[in-house]
Amino acid sequence: MTSQTASRTALVLGHIQAPITDLATDPTYLERLAAVARQARAKGIPVIYVTISFRAGYSEPVPGSPRRERMESAGVFIEGVSNSVHDKLRPEPRDIVIRASRVSGFANTDLEVVLRSSGIDSIALAGTSTGGVVLGTVVDARDKDFGSLFSATCVWIRTSRSTMR
Repeated sequence: MTSQTASRTALVLGHIQAPITDLATDPTYLERLAAVARQARAKGIPVIYVTISFRAGYSEPVPGSPRRERMESAGVFIEGVSNSVHDKLRPEPRDIVIRASRVSGFANTDLEVVLRSSGIDSIALAGTSTGGVVLGTVVDARDKDFGSLFSATCVWIRTSRSTMR
């Protein structure tokens, strides 16, 4: 990545929150993400976190959906209560945190406005669930004419045996 490209790129970290991160089977996964975030900051690349977050009572997901029922029974991803970024990757003061209630970091959020107002035209994506937040955000980024890339060492795939507790 050239300095010109880097100046127009943001690192987007998706859903780096328990209990999702608890499902990662590689014990070095979070350390790798933390190193990538440190390197991005050192190069002046903005770091943006996309967190999955809901109001108390889960008014955003459709009533009766299996996803909502799993979250309600586990009491996870409630704004200000159980939606914190993992301790190993806590946002720093200059980082931006985007609250999402859908899989894509772009769906019903201000991510696009934040990127465009910062002159960013590409995202480097890292995060949990390759088939969830990573795929959803990459597809939406491409649809909105943002360049996108991700490294296989900074994402992971949830298997059929990985379920939300």
